[in-house]
Amino acid sequence: LSSKAKDQQILILDGYTPTEIKTKTFAELLKKLPIPRKVLVVIGEKNEVLQKSSRNCPQAKTILANYLNPKDLLSHDSLLLLKESLETIEKNFLSTAKSS
Repeated sequence: LSSKAKDQQILILDGYTPTEIKTKTFAELLKKLPIPRKVLVVIGEKNEVLQKSSRNCPQAKTILANYLNPKDLLSHDSLLLLKESLETIEKNFLSTAKSS
């Protein structure tokens, strides 16, 4: 995560709540954002509409914040965090680092 932040490869998206399952809508969102090539979309909790909408986008992979791992971080060029996922990431990863 530190490397992605240093290289300005993290984008935080606030308030994105798709209402219908449409890959086209999700692909258009990605085109509007300054995201090059492969992107890892991190969500805070299960969102069936978003997960199904992004499933057919070859440049995107959606993952729950609880399952964030080094392999996925390294295999994607950019990281798109939904704002609600930040709390989960902080709770799971930063609190462990502080207590060590």
